[in-house]
Amino acid sequence: MSGNINNGKNVMQNLTPSELFYIAGMGKLPNPAPHRCYYCGASCDDSFRTKDYVQETFTNRDVVLFPGSQFCCPGCVEAAGAGPDEMEMLDGTIRVRENLRGMQPRMYSWIITKGRRWAATKAHIAQLREFILNPPEPPFCVVLADSGQKQLLFRAAVAHDRDRFPVLLEDHRIMVDRVELSRALEAADLLAEAIGKPALLVPLTMSLWISCQEHHGTTDPMEAWGEWRNTETGKLAAWLAKTKGKTDGN
Repeated sequence: MSGNINNGKNVMQNLTPSELFYIAGMGKLPNPAPHRCYYCGASCDDSFRTKDYVQETFTNRDVVLFPGSQFCCPGCVEAAGAGPDEMEMLDGTIRVRENLRGMQPRMYSWIITKGRRWAATKAHIAQLREFILNPPEPPFCVVLADSGQKQLLFRAAVAHDRDRFPVLLEDHRIMVDRVELSRALEAADLLAEAIGKPALLVPLTMSLWISCQEHHGTTDPMEAWGEWRNTETGKLAAWLAKTKGKTDGN
């Protein structure tokens, strides 16, 4: 664990996302140890060596927390590995392994609390946005995978406030204000009805303005979305927005 252990409150405040991931899966925190994790900086012992758990194809060595470390924590090892044989999804279903690669944690988005962790895909957009708009008491962590190709968990941050907190969208950390995000989502959803979700972050061409006018009878939704389109909150809202023609998420 990163940081000193003085009491339970300090333990939770100093957790790395990988430690929270491990606690949620195993029900306990590894014992404090003298080394630091190569990926996330958590304390760890010498059970997992970087030469065995950092692949040569890993290209993000510039963003790891302790690049000189020779060891990895169990949370990062699990997150970078093949994954469990069964995985609880955000909609309450259980996904069972069907092949070697299909359960790799990097392929999924993650919602993590100190007691549970849920995997999610883009089919769970409605549940992801509901969690982000109405999160539980901290600590918790939100990791949104767009490509499914990158190790993301160690780049995230644990939230300690439910009204303003970090969300990792692919490899980009966004500070969420729940009130602002709610407003941005309202604007994104309304415009997506007319022009489609993929068009929310592309240049707004004349044809898109015409589509908005034809669908809504006004271009006001274009104007409203303009407040958010080039902001960090807008990027997250566009990712979480409802798909054209649907009312319950992606």
